[in-house]
Amino acid sequence: MRGASGARVSLRGDYVHKLCGDAEEQAAWFRHAERIGLVPGVRVPSLGFVVPKAYQMEFIRGHLATAESSVMYIEACIGQIEVWANTPPATDGDWTSYLSRLQDHVSLCPTREMDAAMDLLMTAEPFPRSFCHGDFTLENILLESDGTCVLIDPNFKSGLFQSYILDLGKLLQSTHTRYHKMFDSNHGVDLSRHDAWLRKKLEKKDLWRRAHLACISHIIRLRKYRPEDQRPLVDCLLGEMIKEYERTL
Repeated sequence: MRGASGARVSLRGDYVHKLCGDAEEQAAWFRHAERIGLVPGVRVPSLGFVVPKAYQMEFIRGHLATAESSVMYIEACIGQIEVWANTPPATDGDWTSYLSRLQDHVSLCPTREMDAAMDLLMTAEPFPRSFCHGDFTLENILLESDGTCVLIDPNFKSGLFQSYILDLGKLLQSTHTRYHKMFDSNHGVDLSRHDAWLRKKLEKKDLWRRAHLACISHIIRLRKYRPEDQRPLVDCLLGEMIKEYERTL
């Protein structure tokens, strides 16, 4: 099976064999996350061998969070992100490097919406640096039968900017935007309850606007990976998100 990022995944006994360019980095993230500490209800998969561009992890018997109608598991995920919020980053990327990376994406396919989104980020207060998963969408959370969340597919490379705000933005990418639904990757589950719970939680902690802006930054990054005929859909979504964000200013 080929993943969205081009990784190849196959089942071999009790282990999943994954071929990907950042295999060693993903394995390092799993180990680092365990050393930091995982909250009850959250874990990472155990690993077999790790070699350049390939590793083995245990086969998880469960289902993707995108197929889960209950919202209870999100509370455990937020608890884990709160731990990371108080944990130093494990990479040396800073806010300026993150903005530069986003600007590279905009330069490849500039549109009115991409430029407007970038303007918001350029004038925003920098996100705080901290440890994070880097791709904390519901598609990267597997749920076991007892409700335990197993985190997979971290984005962890030297030089990347890390912030727990980016993980919150990735959750919103799954629950608050139409991105996954537009591109057939949400298993048809109505996530409105998930989104309402998450918004209430983030507003209570005064994190909603920053998480929303982080979500906008993720859409900037994702646009170039869509086929050319789908990019206008991303621009439309980005325009909606910008308008919603500006109403909170």
